Amino acid sequence: MKTVHPMGDGVDYRYDQEGLTPAGWSFYRKGVRLRRCTPQEIKLLDTIADHEEQAAEYTRRLAAMRDAAERLAMACRAFLNDPSRVNKDHWTATERRGQIALDALKAALQGSSEREGMRPPRLVILESPYSGDVELNIEYARLCLNDCLARGEAPIASHLLFTQPGVLDDNRPQEREAGIRAGVAWYRVAEAAVFYTDLGISEGMRRGQRAAERAGVPVEQRSIPDFAARIQARVAATVFEGDRARGPRA
Repeated sequence: MKTVHPMGDGVDYRYDQEGLTPAGWSFYRKGVRLRRCTPQEIKLLDTIADHEEQAAEYTRRLAAMRDAAERLAMACRAFLNDPSRVNKDHWTATERRGQIALDALKAALQGSSEREGMRPPRLVILESPYSGDVELNIEYARLCLNDCLARGEAPIASHLLFTQPGVLDDNRPQEREAGIRAGVAWYRVAEAAVFYTDLGISEGMRRGQRAAERAGVPVEQRSIPDFAARIQARVAATVFEGDRARGPRA
């Protein structure tokens, strides 16, 4: 039997299983079963019970996380006191249990996140041309961003971000170099580098490819299906919006 949200004055709702056919929610006052719950009450109580079960599960996860953190902290303190203990062959039983607990927690949380549809998006660096026909390349890069998001990824396109008005001027070599260096720095945390090559490979993209190789980041080459038609549609829409904003000609 489980009880949901005692109402005060001895009133509560309980889910009875033993001795009742069919099992279900009932209304109690001071421990005495008075009646079966109405369909509206049952729907509400099922929802409340689900939320309480989720809260209990999160509480158990938090307790496991605290336990794993404490065990890992003990292992870290041992490593600080004696760096030679980094060798797993020299771990004590407590240190080994700490690592096992942490590994089990990671596996449990990862499995739970996947089941609940909360798997975090993959962090990717988006590489596409910028210099040259800047207007065309910007429109193309926006299509590439859209493609990454459609794949469930979290892209960063530094050549779009840093070249916005008031940030960096790509026509000034010093500022262009600063933007490239800032973009390359993201390779320290990226899970992949995606290169969109419908418009070719620029020198900045080659530099990004070398940075990916040095950082050990996987490289993927991609293209946008029917990108020419899509570019034309975007440009036409932009021109139309501009004409409409200017109003009718005199």
